[in-house]
Amino acid sequence: MLNKFAFGLVLFLGLGLTARAQQYPVYQKQPTPEQQASRQRGEQLYKQDCAVCHADNLTGGRGADLIRSVLVRHDKDGDQIGPVVTAGRP
Repeated sequence: MLNKFAFGLVLFLGLGLTARAQQYPVYQKQPTPEQQASRQRGEQLYKQDCAVCHADNLTGGRGADLIRSVLVRHDKDGDQIGPVVTAGRP
């Protein structure tokens, strides 16, 4: 059986975690119409220019697997992949 200190500590931590979870609700934000239009344009361009090598689901074909790419994993807002997409790689 827990002593009073351990019970108090467990209660304190439990309430603290509960309060923190309630403080920052997680919800799914619906994309704006502009974001949806941008996504559709990107999908069309990808299917037209990229899917031949990288596959429809980005898992690679003749080209690199974009899902497991080190470049893509370290990318922030397109700063790594952008130049590769626009200029290509030798």
